Amino acid sequence: MVGFAYVQSNYFRTLSIPLIAGRSFEPQGAEHQASVVLSKAAAERLWPGRDPIGLSLRLGAQNQSHPDRELLPKDQTFEVVGIARDVQVDAINRNNPVLVYLPLPDKQLADDPILIRTRTDPDQLISALAPVISSTDPDLVAHASTVSELFRTTPAFTIPGTAAAIATVVGVIGLLLASMGIYGTVSYIVILRTREVGVRMALGAGKKDILSLMLGESIRPVFAGLLLGTCVAVGASYLLHRILYGLSTVDGISFAGVSALFLAIALFAAYVPSRRAMRVDPVFALRDD
Repeated sequence: MVGFAYVQSNYFRTLSIPLIAGRSFEPQGAEHQASVVLSKAAAERLWPGRDPIGLSLRLGAQNQSHPDRELLPKDQTFEVVGIARDVQVDAINRNNPVLVYLPLPDKQLADDPILIRTRTDPDQLISALAPVISSTDPDLVAHASTVSELFRTTPAFTIPGTAAAIATVVGVIGLLLASMGIYGTVSYIVILRTREVGVRMALGAGKKDILSLMLGESIRPVFAGLLLGTCVAVGASYLLHRILYGLSTVDGISFAGVSALFLAIALFAAYVPSRRAMRVDPVFALRDD
């Protein structure tokens, strides 16, 4: 079982799908339309370990699994002329690359959407197409949208997009709770050492030395926790790699950013009560002890 799609010769160039081997179709009418381009995965499945360029492929499709008006290859033999890079078709969390591209006949052009690639603003191009369409046929009703807009309305994007939004909200809440927990724990531990700060100052310790000591000892367990948490996060990201569309398995920017945030919170949580503790009169600290 392989997927198939009827396309024109400039389809791959329009969608920036590179050809790994061979060529695309010739322009309409320039060759007998009995050639196909395979995706890389389709070539590997049909002819593992072989070069399929120039080989023949016979395709057939049953009408009961397709609409009546759909163009189907009915027990036709095609020559493989090219291999294209794998693409994503109907899901964003996995590839569906086992595809066979067939040349679209001229008589079918009116029944298929037209893809236009532009370097300008797509909205301006869509606005400019209206008078062109009207001048061609005043009774023709056309609708134009960007590929991104069409894709965002499909279940393939809506379902994972909703899940991503929920995960984002949960992640933000988790980030806030973790930040509050780090700040509260570190600051409470430093407050408990207020008498110790007074004693150290009474014995001649300088404020800079005390501040450096308190910050260093406060940040040490946070740093250890970040190392452990990063290792766990890397392992979890490998398990979730199928839903990390467009992201690397190990997102260094996110890991570094969150780690820096937690370290900054820990430093601030230790700095504020440490400065307050250094204002305590050492005499009272000694008298309490």
